[in-house]
Amino acid sequence: MAPGAFVRQLWNGHRVLLSVAGLLLSANLILGLALQAYLVPTVNSREQQLIRLRTELRGGGDSPAQLLAQGEKDLAAFRERIPPYREFTRLVGDLQTLADDSGLDLDQVSYEHKPEKGSDLLRSTVTFTLEGQYRDIKQFIHALEQSSRLIIVNEIGLQSVGQEGTDVKLQLSLDTFFRTGVS
Repeated sequence: MAPGAFVRQLWNGHRVLLSVAGLLLSANLILGLALQAYLVPTVNSREQQLIRLRTELRGGGDSPAQLLAQGEKDLAAFRERIPPYREFTRLVGDLQTLADDSGLDLDQVSYEHKPEKGSDLLRSTVTFTLEGQYRDIKQFIHALEQSSRLIIVNEIGLQSVGQEGTDVKLQLSLDTFFRTGVS
């Protein structure tokens, strides 16, 4: 049988099946082109983004040992910024200087020292009052915030004094840290 006659006989006998097979083949080609043109590039870009985010999350690809070493180095640098206990009097002097520079009267200074559990640090709580004009109080607080010391403000209280109400009294309690065992 000739090839042309075979194709005609096949088409006449199985027209529905050949039409379905042709449609399926066409759909397969269209989906394959869409997959190559759109889906594969999208998946590849998202995979690259995931790899980049994982690398950033892990600290730029550093190993856990490198991260530990960097953490210990950072902690040592931080601890070096904490002054030794012998510099406590300098803290009180610095507070007096800040108050004087702001035009305030520093009064009723009290302090308490407590060792921090599990470390060689000493927590010093300093409580004092300042009296002066409100703008001077703001200037003092700003200067205190700019200090290179690690300072934690625990309590702050403000009240009006005098009959005109132009002066205020600030009660302040703050914590700072010192290293013990350092000569």
